[in-house]
Amino acid sequence: VGSVQVHYSQGPLELQEGGFSLAVNGEGFFQVETPEGPRFTRAGNFQVDGEGNVVTSQGYPLVPPVQIPAGATGMQVASDGTVSAVLADGTTQNVGVMNPVRFANPGGLMQEGGNLLSASPASGAPMMGGTGSIFFGAVEGSNVNLTEEMVSMILSKASVRANLAALKTQDEVLGEIVDLRG
Repeated sequence: VGSVQVHYSQGPLELQEGGFSLAVNGEGFFQVETPEGPRFTRAGNFQVDGEGNVVTSQGYPLVPPVQIPAGATGMQVASDGTVSAVLADGTTQNVGVMNPVRFANPGGLMQEGGNLLSASPASGAPMMGGTGSIFFGAVEGSNVNLTEEMVSMILSKASVRANLAALKTQDEVLGEIVDLRG
């Protein structure tokens, strides 16, 4: 289990209806504030809470915070991360900016559960300016190649069977040697 590695390569973007769904297309992570400190995620299934704050499904706000004004009839997020609210009179108002962060070594991030990651000495400190663009109305799907993983599992199973057969043969040979010397 210790050798399991998480790959942060780009997964396919899946369109979502309603809500405040976001995806980073390219390198970068969304930063959120938790009681334990800043955490990072690529999961873009955000929502707007009762106070107008954009939060994760667990209720953690984005960093920097984005607040949608009461009475807004719609939202827009530009590819550079600029968030605008469409007001009742049809005008738009800039309400914040999504700033993805990046890491020198994303593989060094520590998994916290709930799609949250924390920085570690191995990952380095978060750096502003992820190289990805923001897509509004989509979330990132799984980046697992199912065919490749199934082939890998079949090869691993065959390797284990071959090793067990070799051990069984060695055990039988050693048993015969003990019987002959005995």
